[in-house]
Amino acid sequence: MPNKRKYPQQKSDKRSINRIIIIFAALVTVVIVVALIVWQGTSETEFSSDQTRIFGVHLNEFEGRTESVGGLYSPTVDGYDFSGQPLSIENNGRPKIIIFLAHWCSHCQEEAKLLKKYFSIHGVSSDVDGYAIATAIDSNKPNYPPDKWLEKESWPYQIISDTSDDSIAKAFGVNAFPYWVLVDSEGKVLSRVKGSLTENEIGQTFKMMGER
Repeated sequence: MPNKRKYPQQKSDKRSINRIIIIFAALVTVVIVVALIVWQGTSETEFSSDQTRIFGVHLNEFEGRTESVGGLYSPTVDGYDFSGQPLSIENNGRPKIIIFLAHWCSHCQEEAKLLKKYFSIHGVSSDVDGYAIATAIDSNKPNYPPDKWLEKESWPYQIISDTSDDSIAKAFGVNAFPYWVLVDSEGKVLSRVKGSLTENEIGQTFKMMGER
């Protein structure tokens, strides 16, 4: 008789232990899921443009306003936009217009307005790849962050963030803003221009590059 009284109690104890194990496993699962969500969100929002990689021969600075490089290949850039998405400038068989802009530079601000006007009238050419390299970034100066400034100016092409030490700008020999680099479909630099282009020069540049 005493044994019959203890047997149901053992079953009850086992059920209690099983419930505890199930609850504990559920809690562990919840903790893991929350940790993964937090980690994924952090990895998507936090990035460093200093992870940018640059390959090829760097271009030297030059005197004067314009320069024909004479067939040197453009450096290849594996960089990022301001959301942390990877963006590359590489030899893909298409001509390219690369513009280096500093968000606080008054000449760059005027250039962005002229480009906005040009695109609103003539549209965006599908024959040319365009890139804005936001360089000399300073959070204490106007129009920060630069990608939001360029979006307000309806910049239609990709926007790449330069590194904290402006390594992309240095690779292209930038020493003035704005700064234009024209690259043909073979990946060779046709010319570089320091300073602003006029409205007519912008039109001529996009037309010429679209024919390359």
